[in-house]
Amino acid sequence: MHKGEGIKLTEAKERIEVFQQNVKKGKKLLKTVQEQGSPKQVFITTEKLKMQLKQHIDSLQTELNNASFIDYNLRTDDVIETIRNNLTSVVEVDINQTLGLCSSLKEISSIANCFFIEDIEPIDVMKLEVHKEHSVKPNGEITGGTYLPDGRLVFCCFTNKKLKVYDKDGNFLFDTSCKKRCPRDTCLISSSEILVSFHDGINKYEIQQNELKEKQKISSKCEAWGLAATKDNIIVGYEKEVDVLSMDGQVVQNFSRSGDHVSCVAVSLTGNIYYSDGNDVVCKTLDGREVRRFTNPTVQDLTGIAIDKYGNVYVCGFDSNNICVFSADGSRGKMLITDIISPLNIGFNSTETRVCVCTKSDGCHFYSLK
Repeated sequence: MHKGEGIKLTEAKERIEVFQQNVKKGKKLLKTVQEQGSPKQVFITTEKLKMQLKQHIDSLQTELNNASFIDYNLRTDDVIETIRNNLTSVVEVDINQTLGLCSSLKEISSIANCFFIEDIEPIDVMKLEVHKEHSVKPNGEITGGTYLPDGRLVFCCFTNKKLKVYDKDGNFLFDTSCKKRCPRDTCLISSSEILVSFHDGINKYEIQQNELKEKQKISSKCEAWGLAATKDNIIVGYEKEVDVLSMDGQVVQNFSRSGDHVSCVAVSLTGNIYYSDGNDVVCKTLDGREVRRFTNPTVQDLTGIAIDKYGNVYVCGFDSNNICVFSADGSRGKMLITDIISPLNIGFNSTETRVCVCTKSDGCHFYSLK
């Protein structure tokens, strides 16, 4: 119970820290508007605050309503002899659980007339628009890719057995041979390291200016495909299951799945794990608790999942030739891209509202989100 509650509180803490940073930025913005803007601008800013901050607090209340404050109290026997003669009954554990986070949030609403931030409320996926910027067509089938911290991209060129690196504008920089092995997917694990999945395991590479240097091999129990990572764990998608590994490759959790394609996986900023299960996307906590499912009957054969900083879920439909976006709570969704051929993978640039989609035979396409 302690482990499970700890995960919930960690997620809540991270969500509130993001809100806290937004409030700090909002104070600075509102001060600027008051000093330099017109009365009309100040009025509009304040009114937007009242609506958006209330919506944000409501969102926090919904998200954190399962989080609790936990006290552990040891209830001891009153006879010392019991301790000496029967060690199995020295103490019993009483667990007292009281909800606290949501009630605390009510106090936050009292600041509604003081702060404002333009992006304090998660984006409305129903109003989201996508604009194609450019495309690149590396030779061969691109099955996966990831953004590096400096904005460069690493693509897994499956047929050419290479890792190819491009700048954020789609210009080729260099490639690294995978020594006759076919790279399948890749993910960032630190500012200087990536992981790459192969048929016989997972490799760690060091990011250098003009080279990806192979460092370490991590074994996997069968052919590895989809990859994602948290600070402490590696999530690996196989044909019939998903493993959560420690950074040294030990299995710490396992989820079964169904579907024709091998599993694509993703991780949110709060550490929740997303993976394909048939034509659904399943969201689970690290300890295996299912949070929700996302499904759209017009998206067929899921091959790519990405999560933006607001928790919205983007899904590639390989056979349906489209990409759908779901709101973080799964209550809303819309078709985002319908003119893409056999998309295999989608990735976000964490510092910008830009995405890159890799396809089976039509190259990689860059889009901006508005």
